[in-house]
Amino acid sequence: MRRVGKTSSGNILVEVTPEEWERLARYISLPDDIAGAVKRYRREHGLSQGALAKKLGVSRGYISGLEKGLDPNKKTLGKYRRIISIIS
Repeated sequence: MRRVGKTSSGNILVEVTPEEWERLARYISLPDDIAGAVKRYRREHGLSQGALAKKLGVSRGYISGLEKGLDPNKKTLGKYRRIISIIS
């Protein structure tokens, strides 16, 4: 992790490697309503399902399934710790 700047509101911006994301996300638990959390995050950030999928490195169909409330495979979600880190 390295500091790359500061926002106008005073927050520090950092650059995080994928490995660091994986390590940090291990400490974040899954929300009870995954479908709602994914939809809410996507809409708040003005992202389409495809754009969010690209950002996370998953398929659009996977995001669609999460938003429809299809039972997410916990093992698969474990591989996508970035999803967990943004919706928690």
